[in-house]
Amino acid sequence: MASSMLYEFRTGDLITISAELIQSICSLSVINRAAPDGHAEIQLAPRKKNRPPTEGTPLMSLSDEAVEAAILKLLEQRASSASVCPSEVARALDRGPGDHWRELMERVRRAAVRLSDIGRVVVTQRGVPVDPRHVRGPIRIRRAE
Repeated sequence: MASSMLYEFRTGDLITISAELIQSICSLSVINRAAPDGHAEIQLAPRKKNRPPTEGTPLMSLSDEAVEAAILKLLEQRASSASVCPSEVARALDRGPGDHWRELMERVRRAAVRLSDIGRVVVTQRGVPVDPRHVRGPIRIRRAE
C-alpha cells in the first residue's frame, strides 16, 4: 500500500524538490526554465502519454475479443490445471517499455468475467473459485474443466 505525505508551506517558504520526484509521483511533466532573476522556475504541465503500439494497435483501442483471446492463448500455453494472473495477460498485450500494461488491468478482469459467464474460464482467489463480479483483491484465471 502506497503511503502519502502532506506538506504545508507558508508563502515565502523555500521548497527544494527534484523534477524526477515530481514526475515519479504524479502525472505531470516538469519544464525547467531560468527565471529573469536567476532563480529556477518550474512549470508543471499534464504529462503526454505516448503509448507504444501493441502489434500495431494502440493499447486502449484493443477489442474486448483481443483481450479475451490473450487470456485463452496464455492458458493454452500452460498445463491444463495452471492459472494466469491478470497482470501476465496485461503484460503480454503491452510489450512496450514502461508500465502501460497497468492501464489494461481492469479490462483483463472484465474479460475474465465474460469468459467465466460463458464457461471458458474459472476465476479463483487463493485457489478457491469465486464470483468474479464480487471479488476484491488478487485473482487468478484458469481454464474451466
